[in-house]
Amino acid sequence: MKKLLVFAVCCLIASYGYSQSQLPKKFPNISKVKVKEDFPKEGRSTKGGKGFSANLAILPHGIKKVALVSFYAFDPGLTKTWSTSYTVSGPIWDTKYTTTYKKRNSTGALAGDIAFGAFAHSIEPMINEFKSLGIDLLLPNEYLNTPEKKTYYDAFQVNHEKSIVNWLNKLGANDHAYVYGSMEGFIIADIVKEPFMNYEKTGMFATRKNSVTDVQVFLFDKDTKQTESLGYDLCTKLEVDAVLVTYMTIFMPKSDRIELVNVRFQLFGPNPTMPEGESKHGVIPHVKGLFYYGASVNPETIIYDENKKDPESKKLNFAGFDLIYTACVKSFGKYYTSKYKK
Repeated sequence: MKKLLVFAVCCLIASYGYSQSQLPKKFPNISKVKVKEDFPKEGRSTKGGKGFSANLAILPHGIKKVALVSFYAFDPGLTKTWSTSYTVSGPIWDTKYTTTYKKRNSTGALAGDIAFGAFAHSIEPMINEFKSLGIDLLLPNEYLNTPEKKTYYDAFQVNHEKSIVNWLNKLGANDHAYVYGSMEGFIIADIVKEPFMNYEKTGMFATRKNSVTDVQVFLFDKDTKQTESLGYDLCTKLEVDAVLVTYMTIFMPKSDRIELVNVRFQLFGPNPTMPEGESKHGVIPHVKGLFYYGASVNPETIIYDENKKDPESKKLNFAGFDLIYTACVKSFGKYYTSKYKK
């Protein structure tokens, strides 16, 4: 077991009870976890290095070290909007006034607790599953082994292309009280593409829409500056073969309930066939950093449901999270071993 792993896993799991989470019922075993591949197809089989995803079959030495750089919970916040109108009678005509109100609801500081609990419950199975593939999953205390790496990592930010897709993904963000919850040692890698318009509440009822085709976010997210900054810049600086960014989307449809919408699992790494000179972004890109693999699990399941008559229901429960993250690693392993032949 890794040194960072033991820092609070046992005491944290013992401190959280059972919050009427429906996740254990949703995923009683790993075979019930449905993992969807969620990254671009272009580039997976090409030998010239062009495209958005790497051809893992031509990696010179395979994948030996993966740095887990980002593990967080994202809550887009839920905005309830309503209006009231009244009419003031005048001597000549009546004037109608309408006032619009917004009430924002999010998990707030609880997002960090959820990320920490999911990490504590899942990290050891993830490490073991990677190990079965001959890959070391490294934690921050292992890959930040020089002051220079630590300084670079702490200041690192994901680059993004200026595109209509990225603009649309941020549309409406100002109307939401969105929250990122993580833990000390990890960065928040900004790869979130959850549409804010999915999380609106009008009138009495909270309804969440799915405006992403097949609930996959990365299939058409061809942001090569993102993949280059993570897959090349960060990998090169940390001296690893790939970096892993994983986040979950959670939201509160009501004040005493939390839903786990999805878990996103993305690996980035250097292009096996580097471009000559500078990267070439565009319709047919040839860039230094690419998708290695991407997956989504979409539980859309309540993980916290407080019952005022049951004090134990106020405690978080993380049973089932280990199955989700282990299933993601297994799915990656199946893809990787089908491509890369030792």
